[in-house]
Amino acid sequence: MARSTLACPNCQGRRSRTLNSRSQPDRVNRRRECADCSARFSTVEMVVVVRGSRSGQNMTSEEVALRQAKTKLAALRSALRYVLEDDPEEEPT
Repeated sequence: MARSTLACPNCQGRRSRTLNSRSQPDRVNRRRECADCSARFSTVEMVVVVRGSRSGQNMTSEEVALRQAKTKLAALRSALRYVLEDDPEEEPT
């Protein structure tokens, strides 16, 4: 897998060095210095889980969870509609 390099926001240079790193459970914050213009900038690195679906689309874990929630909601709506339409107290016509 090719590794992308960060561009300096000041000069668009591709060479930088890390001055400081702070790890958190869901991300890594880094303070960087450009080797070309000496500008300092911050980056945040996060892990994004990408899952392939049966249709061949790649989705993040949040998109998968959202799709599953929508499917469950649709099933609940149809079950509720069935219950409301089939009211036993209603007189047959």
